[in-house]
Amino acid sequence: MGLHMTDEPFPNPGPSYSIVQRISSGKHKVAYRAISASRASDVALLYAKDQDGGSWGDALRHDMDALCRISRDHAGFANVAEFMGLPQGDDGRFFMVEEFLESPLSEVAPLEDIRRVAEIARDLSNGLACIHAAKLAHHDIKLDNCGVDRAGKAKLFDLGSLTSDFCHIRGNIYTRPPELVGQIDNATGDVWESSDVWALGATIFALRSGEYPFVTSADLIFREGVSKNFEGLGAEEIQKAKDEFDEGIGLSLKESGAEDHLFKKVDQHFSGNVAEIMKQMLRFDPEQRPSAASCHEIWSGVCVERTAVGDVSALMRSDQFELFGMLIDSAEQRDIQLTYNQCERIIGSLEGVMRAGPAGAVQSDNVVKDLLARAKALKVKIGKRKAPAMASAQS
Repeated sequence: MGLHMTDEPFPNPGPSYSIVQRISSGKHKVAYRAISASRASDVALLYAKDQDGGSWGDALRHDMDALCRISRDHAGFANVAEFMGLPQGDDGRFFMVEEFLESPLSEVAPLEDIRRVAEIARDLSNGLACIHAAKLAHHDIKLDNCGVDRAGKAKLFDLGSLTSDFCHIRGNIYTRPPELVGQIDNATGDVWESSDVWALGATIFALRSGEYPFVTSADLIFREGVSKNFEGLGAEEIQKAKDEFDEGIGLSLKESGAEDHLFKKVDQHFSGNVAEIMKQMLRFDPEQRPSAASCHEIWSGVCVERTAVGDVSALMRSDQFELFGMLIDSAEQRDIQLTYNQCERIIGSLEGVMRAGPAGAVQSDNVVKDLLARAKALKVKIGKRKAPAMASAQS
């Protein structure tokens, strides 16, 4: 989130919070960083730009109650920013208090480590599944509204964007899905879940590549420049510049062959099963996209596979032989399935450690030898299952 400098006075939240800076400003909300009198860490205060007699606070309180109820039974709540209340300040304005986002994903993009990308995608889809289970839409998913906490867990932030009013969802232009482009609002209210999934897919794409699917780095710089220099322009001029920019992005989404063009870009930055789940999330037809819960399941599988065979040597260097042994245990007990090629890669990595000798291993030779023997045994078993299948296919 960029820091916005302005002479506009801060709101007065009362003695419980001391605002130290304005951190972002959108069309509907303004976010501030504040010191909490009762917490050791800073918090974020979200204010609506237009408040009608507290109706904003009432609607948001209703939606947050729904989220808090579902959170008791949904593991995905751990991947949603902590909600701390909806008080009314000394100036009469309602505001939301939530966990402060110290490490937004915009600060780490582009991210080369595909395994870390998969872990973040797994966490965020889990958080989105929790929000959807509460019958709420986020509708403002982007790099600046996603981040990683101090424990390394990825979370969805900006809870002030959550809504149960599905007929007025547009999303932000960076991650707006094709079905909402050019629409005043989501008139039918029936694509709110899949629209969030597309936005999450676009955010993961940007995390990996450094650019949103239809927004280039130059576009980002231009639009951010309009927002950061708002003091020098009138409100109408600012909105006109943004509207013209948004219209151009919308036209790109509506062009013939836009989906095929996007999938080619996906193939440039992703491969294998990761590219396939990305394409599923970014389908132009909302009916063809998986649910957030399905995305979490798929990304979790990708993480298990990447942990098992993606960088075995790194696991060994970080003294995680115990985890590697657990993965082999699971394969032996058929809790997970390894392919013949995956076993070969594991064996190759273990043999590399053996060849490196004491300098390359963080465990005794006996531990490495045991894992190697078990991995080879797994390969033999898989090979025996594979042979009849191949013979049957050829007959």
